[in-house]
Amino acid sequence: MAFYTPEKQGLCPPETPGVGTICLVSCQTDRECPGIQKCCPDGCLVECRNPVYGYQRSSRY
Repeated sequence: MAFYTPEKQGLCPPETPGVGTICLVSCQTDRECPGIQKCCPDGCLVECRNPVYGYQRSSRY
């Protein structure tokens, strides 16, 4: 998905279990987020979140 192209340093934090009863999209690119925040998915939400740095293994596998 071109929706979450990395533009700022760091990775999106892991998704929060149980989040997503209301689907809101508050950003589409990192440029729309203030400071160091990145545009990240979190369940059904897409919002500006503080990044994490370093190696992060995906929890989807």
